[in-house]
Amino acid sequence: MKLDDIVKNKLKEIVANHCVQGGSMTAPFVGERSGYTISMDDEALRLLSETIRKIMTFRPKIKEKFTDNYLQDRLIDIIFSCHIAPPSDLDIKLQQETRRLLRRLHRTIESWVFLIPIVNLKMIGLKKISIGEVDFYDLNPKTFKYLELEFGTKMGHEKTLAKRRSVLTRDNIHVISVTKATAGETEKAKNLALYKVDSSLNVLRLYNFVNDVGIQRGFSTSFSRENIYFQNLRTGTIGATHGGLPPPSFFPFSITKSALKQMRRFQFRNFSKLLRGKWPTKLAEKLAMAIHWYGLAVKDKYGVDKIIKLTVALESLLLRREDRLKKQLLAERAAFILGKDGKSRKEIFEIVEELYTLRSDIVHEGKHDISEEDTLRLLELVRILIHAMMKISLRVTSLKDIDKRIKEIKFGSHIRGV
Repeated sequence: MKLDDIVKNKLKEIVANHCVQGGSMTAPFVGERSGYTISMDDEALRLLSETIRKIMTFRPKIKEKFTDNYLQDRLIDIIFSCHIAPPSDLDIKLQQETRRLLRRLHRTIESWVFLIPIVNLKMIGLKKISIGEVDFYDLNPKTFKYLELEFGTKMGHEKTLAKRRSVLTRDNIHVISVTKATAGETEKAKNLALYKVDSSLNVLRLYNFVNDVGIQRGFSTSFSRENIYFQNLRTGTIGATHGGLPPPSFFPFSITKSALKQMRRFQFRNFSKLLRGKWPTKLAEKLAMAIHWYGLAVKDKYGVDKIIKLTVALESLLLRREDRLKKQLLAERAAFILGKDGKSRKEIFEIVEELYTLRSDIVHEGKHDISEEDTLRLLELVRILIHAMMKISLRVTSLKDIDKRIKEIKFGSHIRGV
């Protein structure tokens, strides 16, 4: 059966049997369009969810461009328009509205640029740095004015530019990130933009993980008010949108010219290229996923959750779906990637086995008393492995290549490391 027929039949079932005109105090959904009110029952909402899943499954491109909430609103629009149609015209009208919606969803693609403030990040002596598809700007008065003029928006509700900037800096926002996203609607584009920005911040997190007294530092996109600003590049429409929940409190991280120079000595440019898709290999995909989970772990304040996310990062980096004996394979691959001789490989093997056992105790036995030392050890191990795998990815494309090299080292003689 064609998708438009599936959608039409689902909506017909809702219109005919599961919604009524007028409001109801007990109905799970009551909506109004142009002064017309209808109520829908639980089965109607279930059928709506099922219809959205069908659309997303049959048309992956629609899933890429729109959120579930957007689709739900558009389907409810059709229900409203068809609920008042005469029963004899219901089939024809539903068919027309469904086909029109699916065509519009398939064709619609628009571009946005998002200005997203960053909490607890400072750039000293630097006006701008780029990571992946994101540009980070120092929030000095000149740059602030440039960004507002360039993108035709006001970053806040205060009347003067100086006051708008003052409100942001008062909330520890000294950097604005700028990135573009394409989608079918603002919310989906915003989610894509936030993902790009956080992926770029994850690269910075690889270079900044503890302060002098061993306390974890971090930074994240700002989620405190309506302070994610956007412009639709096709229509010129500007606006602001909420980002989510307030971020946890972190120690600030400052990027100086000397720090950036040091970062560039240790593959900073390569990580940036990775985010731009410059290495379309299986190993590059695994690296990107590992960095994502590492970033989630750094932001998490609970030791148990950190351990789980860090072990997922390890698995993303060093395991294939079909691998068995995960603990042994993880330990062996880590040992041969990082170890320079038999002694160091044995030490790394034992550390990984011990930490993976800790992960199993958490998942299967409910262990929750996690020491700060274990958390920092695993954090450091994953960070070093990501850096090592970044180097390796410049010359190999998959874990199979690494396994082949490990066998050569294990069974050969006088052979250098991976």
